This record gives sequence, structure tokens and C-alpha cells, in this order.
Amino acid sequence: MTEGGFFLPFFIVFAVIFSSTGWHILFKGVGTIDNLWIFLLFMSISFITVSSMVSYFPYPTLTFFIAMLIMMNLGTLYIYSFPRSIWPNPLWVLFMLIADVISFVQFLRPSQNPYKAYFILSVLFFIINYFIVVRKKKHLQSHRIKAVMSYVALIGVFTTALSFASGISNLTFDSTVFLATSGFVLPVSLILFFTFTAFNLNPGSGLNNTNFILISVFSLPSGFLIVNLLFLRSLILEYVGPVGFATAAIFILFLIISVLGIIISLASATIEGFINRNRYLYQNYINIFRNDTENTTTRSELFSLTASRLQEWFPDIRSIRYLLVNDESSDIFAPLEDVLDESRDFGHMTKQKEFLHEPFFTKASLDLPPELTVFISKYGGNVYIPVISKQELAGFVIIEGKNFSHNAMICFSNMINLAMSRLEKLSLFTRVIDTQKKLEASRHFQETGKMVSFIAHELRSPLSSIMFNMEVIKEDIAKHKEPDAEYLDISLKEIKRLNHTVEKMLTYGRNIKLSPSEGTFTKFFEELSILFLSSSDRIEFIDNTKGMVFNFDWDLLKSMFINLINNSLQAIQRNNDQGSVKVTVSFKRKKLVAEVSDTGPGIPEEHRDSIFEPFYTTRKDGNGLGLATCEKIAKISGGTITLKETSPKGTVFQINLPVE
Repeated sequence: MTEGGFFLPFFIVFAVIFSSTGWHILFKGVGTIDNLWIFLLFMSISFITVSSMVSYFPYPTLTFFIAMLIMMNLGTLYIYSFPRSIWPNPLWVLFMLIADVISFVQFLRPSQNPYKAYFILSVLFFIINYFIVVRKKKHLQSHRIKAVMSYVALIGVFTTALSFASGISNLTFDSTVFLATSGFVLPVSLILFFTFTAFNLNPGSGLNNTNFILISVFSLPSGFLIVNLLFLRSLILEYVGPVGFATAAIFILFLIISVLGIIISLASATIEGFINRNRYLYQNYINIFRNDTENTTTRSELFSLTASRLQEWFPDIRSIRYLLVNDESSDIFAPLEDVLDESRDFGHMTKQKEFLHEPFFTKASLDLPPELTVFISKYGGNVYIPVISKQELAGFVIIEGKNFSHNAMICFSNMINLAMSRLEKLSLFTRVIDTQKKLEASRHFQETGKMVSFIAHELRSPLSSIMFNMEVIKEDIAKHKEPDAEYLDISLKEIKRLNHTVEKMLTYGRNIKLSPSEGTFTKFFEELSILFLSSSDRIEFIDNTKGMVFNFDWDLLKSMFINLINNSLQAIQRNNDQGSVKVTVSFKRKKLVAEVSDTGPGIPEEHRDSIFEPFYTTRKDGNGLGLATCEKIAKISGGTITLKETSPKGTVFQINLPVE
């Protein structure tokens, strides 16, 4: 290549664009292996371009061949790793090393034209690339095969073409073939790389329409500036002489191009940040939307909020529609009108993994799944966002509009995902409420049945006795005899028993309202001890609250403690009337913790799960409402009562009540 040749400025421009694009991928792209390889590949192509500019006939030089060797290796590494971002296994590395050694040995052979080394290098790496590409088919998702294979195949062809053209130019001692090939390969490779990247084949490169245009525009004046700096050759000759001129000029020019590439990449990234909406703005939208969704309580409210927020924050949205592909998920879109229904013909899509994560740009994707292509031709739309329910595809949100950036599309997707997450919570909450209502209804019917059975059982016996006694007294009166007082005493006793039972039922069944007042457990225990004077030697009251004042409904607490203490005393009676009862209260972590323990025989295991059920009793004279009433009082007070422990050595009931 002549130093003042006509194509010199254009090749320098391409070198600067390659360099700045590579640096941009390194700075702004996702830190994956394939992005690292493409960066190094771009830099090696820039170095090859620089080498060919400095020397009219660089092909026999070791520097140029090593640069070409590096380019072929990096191209193969990129082909292998894209788009999986993995290191090649040792076998492929071995194949590459063998190709490198064979080519390098051929280049260093004395009395040989090195053109054979370029041909051997081209053929060996073409074979390696071919088998890598064939192998790659097995590891790609079906809808990506065509696009990925086309992309990596073009990379292999272009790198091989540069190496092969170098060999032809060396063979013919004419740089025209290499110049013509480079003049075609360099611009076309840049255009195709950007095309495949912008169409979402490699969104992790960090390139988009805006910054690539900025990189290209800024590279133009930089390239022509370097052309005017070529007067440095006289300065280089003065210091290094003609022998080292080529090497020094190559590295100085490559250094200048690399520094310019870094500056252009950083500048384009900065300017692009001002042109496009900043990702932090989108993150702020997501945070606002997340807080808004927490206040929604219905499906229709949630969908209305999602649509209004999208159209408020993104005025370029013309319409938002909903497409159903899973009939089992039709209830998700139930509040909406005019839902596009494709569930009958496209139900097979629901479990395809390619739809479960990323949204799709319909006009900027080369690897769209065929099903999505059908929808686009039928319904249009610029962005299709998958709606996921229970780890399956339910449908799509179709957004029609223009000028959406990749960050905007990610924002759309995040908002839809947040809405779906909230929808699942609402559905779960609704199911929990419905289940709770059913359980309450079931419990109510169960309790009603038990109550009817209990009433029939508890009232029948005393009423029968009373009726019998009344008949006897009636006969005595009819015979003008003095009624037997014993029959009257028995009837009165049965009436008192009935009254006690009715009071118990009324206490459990009535709507209890709290009437809190201030008090201390010191005074409370004094009142309780008076009620149990006859058993005072068996009951011990322990107050660990140190005279603290609490705000409770003390009458309800008294009823609860009386029931528990009576149960404990009855348990002791069943234990040969030996043992004691201990009542303890403590204040722990803003809660009142009370325990009623006894040394009775304990509760049999088969009864432990049912002791708080109404009308469940194991005593002949019991009514099964004592512990049920205790549980009801504890719940109304905002606390709990539990069977803490039970064994043949005794039983402990624990009460936890919140203290404001």
C-alpha cells in the first residue's frame, strides 16, 4: 500500500472505527467472554490495517504475519464462544495451537516465499471454524440457529478472506488483491456486525443505533487527522533509522489510533447518555410503579394502572393490547375487553422457554420465533412482552409505538412483571380469603351441629327428671296430699344445672366486646385467690410484672383464668387428689406471658388436637365450653392460648397477650 495512496485516508478511518467500536464494547458491553474476544479481534484488525499502511509490501514481515495469526485465533475463539460465552475446551485449543505451529513453521522456513504460510493458515482455520459452526447447531435453541449460524459463518469467511488475500498478494508481489479484499471486508464487516448487534442478536455488546452513529461520525475527522500526521515519518527515521522504521511507525500509529478509539468511545457513551433517557430514570419509574401496585386491590384496577403509567411515561406508545395463548390463564385477562385470543391454535407455546424471559422487538430481531412472526403479521405491534403465570406463558402485552430504546423495552418488561407479581399476590390473597370463609362456614356448621347435639343431650336428662318430679307432685296435690319436699329439691337442683349450662352457652356464643381498664396483677391475683379459698393450699400465684399497670378487660381475663384453674384442680382430683397448681405472669418483649400449670396426669395424646373445640369434653359432667371460651377470649384480646406441654407429670397452658 503506497503511503500517499488514494485509499489511505479511508483505511485509517476504518482502523479508528474498529478501534473505537472495540473499546466501546469493552467499556459498555456485558463482561462476557465473547465480548472480550470481539474486542481483541477488532484491535487485531486495526493493527493489521496499520501494518499495511506503514509498509508498501508488509506480507513477508514477521510483524504482519503474527498480527494475521492472532486475528485468525481471535476470530475462531469468538465463533466458538458466541453466544454462549464459554471458554473452548482443551481439544479445540489444541487444534488451534497445531494450526498456529504448522503455519508459523512454514513462514519461518528459509528460501521459501511465505505466501504458503498464509494459505495453510487460511485452510487450517477454515476447517476448524467449519467444524465449530457445525457443532454449534446442537447447542442452540431452534429459533436462534439461522441467525447465529449466519453471523458466525460470516466472521469465519471474512477473517479467512483477509488471510487468503494476504497470501495471494505475497504470491503475486502485488498488494492490489489485499487492498481490494480489505476495502470490501472492512466496511461490510462493520455494517454486518452492527446490524446483527442492533437486531438483538448480541444485545450484550453495548452498541445501539445512537452510539454507533456517533462512533462513526467522530472517527471521520480523527482518521483524516492521522493522515496529516504522517509527516512524523521523518521524525521517526531520524531517531530509529530505516531499519527500525516500520516497526516503530506501526506501533506509534497503532497507539495513536487506540488512544483516539478510547476517546471516541467514551465521548459517544457520554453524548448518548444525554440523547437517550437515562437508565436511572427508568429505574425511578419502576420504583414508583412498584409502590403504586401495592395499593391496588382488584385486577381491573391493576391493569388500568399499568396501561395509564406506560402511556404517561412513554408518550410514543400508541396502543396497548393483550394476546392470550394459554386458555388456562384466561382469568388473568378477565377484566379486559377485546382480548386477542390465540389459545386454541398456539397452546403449545406455553412451556417454550424462549418466551419466558425476554421481550421482543418485532422490527429489530433476526431470530424471532416463528409463532411470534405469525402474530406480528396478524396483529402488528413493535414490542411483544411475555406475560408469565405459574412459570408458563399466558400471553403477550403488545405495544404499538415508535422510537423505543432497548432500555425502554426493558422498563416495559419490568413493569409488566411487577404487575403480574402483584396479580399473583391478589389471586393468592383472594384464594386465602375464600378458603378462610369456607373454613369459617364449615366450622360454624360443625359448631352448630355440635351445639344442637349438646343441647339435646344436656337438656333432655334434667328436663326428664323435672317432668317426672312435677308429675309426682301433681298427683300428690290431686290427692290432697302434702308434696314431698325431696322432689322439689331435685327439680330445683336440675333447674340450676340447666341455668348454668345455658349461661355457659351464652358466654361462648355472645358477641364479646372488650371493656379495658387499668389494673395490676397484684390486685387481680388477690381477687382470684378469694374465689379459690377452699383450694388455697394447692394454688400458688406468682406475679413477675413488679406491679406494672396494664390495660386489659379484667373480667374476661378472670373468666379465662377461672376456667383454666378449675381444669387444673379437676386434673389433680383425678390424680388421687395429689398435686398443686401454679399461675405465673411475666412481661416479655411487649407481651404478657401467663402460664397455668398443674401436676395432674396430663392430657392423653388422642385428645390434644381437639381440646379447644367447642363441646368437646371427656368428662361426664363437662360441657366442652371452658377451653373454647378461653381461646375465644384470647383471640378477641389479640393474643393466643396454647397447650405448651403435657405429660404424665403435668400440663402447662400458656397465654400470650399483646401489651400496647
